[in-house]
Amino acid sequence: MYHSSYSYDSTYGYNSNYDYYPERPSKAELQIQKYANWTLTNYDANKDGQLDKAEAQKLWNDVVSYDYSSELLTNVD
Repeated sequence: MYHSSYSYDSTYGYNSNYDYYPERPSKAELQIQKYANWTLTNYDANKDGQLDKAEAQKLWNDVVSYDYSSELLTNVD
């Protein structure tokens, strides 16, 4: 039965004020998901949805060999 307090969201389904509906992810969570997806796209060679030891080692080797000298990692006021 449709209830007037529900609103449809194509990403999360029907939403209301009830606790059993998931909350929207925060911007930080969306950013982490973006980086996780990028990592799997670029390092999950066998496309099984996880990094095995060899795939993780390639990721680690790329991380430690990257030249960060021109990157702004954080802004400290």
